[in-house]
Amino acid sequence: MKSMSLMSMTGRGTGVAAGRLARVEAELSSVNRKQLDVNVGLPGFLASFESRVQARIQARLSRGRVTGEIRVTWAEAARASGARVDLGLARSAVSALRAAAKKLGLPDDLKASALLSLPGIVAFEHGGKDIEALGPVVDQALDAALSGLCAMRRKEGAALG
Repeated sequence: MKSMSLMSMTGRGTGVAAGRLARVEAELSSVNRKQLDVNVGLPGFLASFESRVQARIQARLSRGRVTGEIRVTWAEAARASGARVDLGLARSAVSALRAAAKKLGLPDDLKASALLSLPGIVAFEHGGKDIEALGPVVDQALDAALSGLCAMRRKEGAALG
């Protein structure tokens, strides 16, 4: 009788790939779960890649809770478009914060750096970048992370068996 090797559902894998626009890092981990449940965080500008990432993971795994993150570091040439400040929103936020401080009897010590933490005030432009061109780089990083994850799951499964 042929022996089947056990595969654990617990594992971890990382992958890195670089293209002309950016360096992409993918980090995945999985734990025991009867069905496949995938939750991978993507930067907002890669939201359109969510189904692509899900499908790639589903092609390699059928069980476990898989969590992870994909990070992008832009190459110097791709960073040239810089940041955009929403001055209207910033003015509105400053006015509202100063009014709130006054009503609460707090000192008016608002600094420009505090505006950086407010959502929507500063946005980093990706408009000049071809986001779709990142697809193959995301795939490479994700495939490397999946390979590492699967290798760890096989190794742990062999230790259990």
